[in-house]
Amino acid sequence: MTKIDPSVAVEVAIGAWRSLDDLVQFALKRHGYGNSDSGIGVTYANDLDDYDRQVDGYDIAEGHVEVYYCWGPPDGYEIQIPEWMYRNLLAEHLQRAGRKADAESIRVKPGWGLPSE
Repeated sequence: MTKIDPSVAVEVAIGAWRSLDDLVQFALKRHGYGNSDSGIGVTYANDLDDYDRQVDGYDIAEGHVEVYYCWGPPDGYEIQIPEWMYRNLLAEHLQRAGRKADAESIRVKPGWGLPSE
């Protein structure tokens, strides 16, 4: 299986959503999103319900998000990355789009959101 670059996966997920305003709000609320036409999006652990976990066997590690493409395998991919990485990659995208205030509102320090040891 080919290793997916997290920065590429996040850029693809960002590009699949129509509104940067929505993406900022989703990140601040720690809520996922998905494009139902293309099967591309981001899922947070708190987006999963008991059925997802117990019947379908989905699990997202604490402090991580799952970025998926084409509804995941076998035709696409699913990768889990730390939430801080997702937020900072989104912040970089917002910065490039001239949205400095939005970028700063979601940028976090590496390791943010991960469980303490």
